[in-house]
Amino acid sequence: MVGKPEQKQTEILQQLPVSEVWGIGRQWSQRLQKIGILTVWDLQNADPKPMRPRFSLLMERMIRELRDESCIAMEEVAPPRQEIQSSRSFGHPVKTMEELGEAISLYIVRATSKLRRQDSVAAALRVYIRTYPFQNHLPQYQAARTVVLSHPSQDTRIFLHAGKLALTQMYRVGFAYAKAGVHLLEISSAQSVQTDLFGDAEAENRAQNLMATLDQINARFGKSIMQPGIAGWQEPRGWAMKRGNKSPAYTTQWKELARVKVE
Repeated sequence: MVGKPEQKQTEILQQLPVSEVWGIGRQWSQRLQKIGILTVWDLQNADPKPMRPRFSLLMERMIRELRDESCIAMEEVAPPRQEIQSSRSFGHPVKTMEELGEAISLYIVRATSKLRRQDSVAAALRVYIRTYPFQNHLPQYQAARTVVLSHPSQDTRIFLHAGKLALTQMYRVGFAYAKAGVHLLEISSAQSVQTDLFGDAEAENRAQNLMATLDQINARFGKSIMQPGIAGWQEPRGWAMKRGNKSPAYTTQWKELARVKVE
């Protein structure tokens, strides 16, 4: 006797490993297995909302699609960024390497967080610094360095080390720096990257879990609530861009809604 179509479908999904889902690569497959999601049926029955901060928006949509929820049209899917940049002009002239290093480190933290949100890795980091281009009475200097990684990564700590190396090579005493920035280059999908044959697989898994935990905490309690100490901890930062003339966020912040006095 042939069973009902729904029952037959369930039996098939219970036998298919989760790696058979399109878009689930080796890294995601390993992370899913660690939380007990072994089959396509397990993924289909997972709660999609907590999976979004733990993995990405793409994972939430995968689960909903497995449940036959048409949650997104094809044209709504934004392609992953091929280059991620983070930069700011300073609120006051920066002269010390310590302040420059803190700013660059914070920009790296922000850029790598965006990198992980789209489940990508980058193979190179470009760092640049410059003085005030329109103040001709001041000494002028600008420089940029690109550090190529031995293996594509999304680990913030690896990029922080690369950023420190680049800054050490560029920094010159006696200049008033106005701006710094970082670019993540040679970006590709984390699912398409081959395992480093000479790397430590266990250490790589620990690094992925650490970054995932960091992103979950920041997603739950607020951006930058937890970050590497090298990126600074004092608020407001002395070098941060001045925001006195910043327009109110009428559409995203309750406290900045326009108020009308009625007489």
